[in-house]
Amino acid sequence: MSLIAGILTGIIGIASLTLYPVLLSIGIAPVTANATVTVAQVGAGA
Repeated sequence: MSLIAGILTGIIGIASLTLYPVLLSIGIAPVTANATVTVAQVGAGA
């Protein structure tokens, strides 16, 4: 189970590297984009 959690956390981490610039490029405010990525990472950590 912990292996699956580790893999999913890694995937979320990689996705957040690409998600933030994409959100900025479509016109989302930087604070909102950052909050979105942070919520995704907190969800993966839980």
